[in-house]
Amino acid sequence: MQTRSISRYILVVLCVSVVTTTIVLIGLNAFMNNTTRSPQSAPIANEGYVQGFMAARERFKTMTHYGILPNQNTILVGKVLEATSDHLLVQQQTLDTDPRVDGVQDERTITLEGDGKAYQETTKHPDQLKTELQLFHANQMPQPNMVPPTASTLTPIALSDIPVGAIVRISSHTDIRLSPAISATEIIYIRENVN
Repeated sequence: MQTRSISRYILVVLCVSVVTTTIVLIGLNAFMNNTTRSPQSAPIANEGYVQGFMAARERFKTMTHYGILPNQNTILVGKVLEATSDHLLVQQQTLDTDPRVDGVQDERTITLEGDGKAYQETTKHPDQLKTELQLFHANQMPQPNMVPPTASTLTPIALSDIPVGAIVRISSHTDIRLSPAISATEIIYIRENVN
């Protein structure tokens, strides 16, 4: 008889412990959710993000061994989201910007300047390039303004010929890092997006 009462006692203590632990965990969860969602904590979290991003930006500016020029903000590479006869909507991929830090979105509207041109870049066949390089090097005295052969050719196209999803390289005379609308001097349709 006494064994039964001890086992009932243990069972009651375990049930009370489980219920008490559940109530405490629910209370802690509610407290933590209120703390992280309070308006006072949002600026602190955003401020930490901005400080970290700015520190990374400064560190990245010193790394030019990858061929990246940190102050070259006149060229961007991006993916075409929309193409019409007079403009492109491009999601930039190479500029040093962050919407939360700089206040400008990654989608940029691109138009051509009055004398601007759009081209499609086509890679030359390796045999053709080899022949052109041999001819260039066969000339014993190259002229001062002689340009060596390039691995690709540029064919003029209309903006509307650039398909949505294509990767383009856009050049401008002005700093375009924080410009939502860009007037380009040259747009080169590099390739279809492979992703």
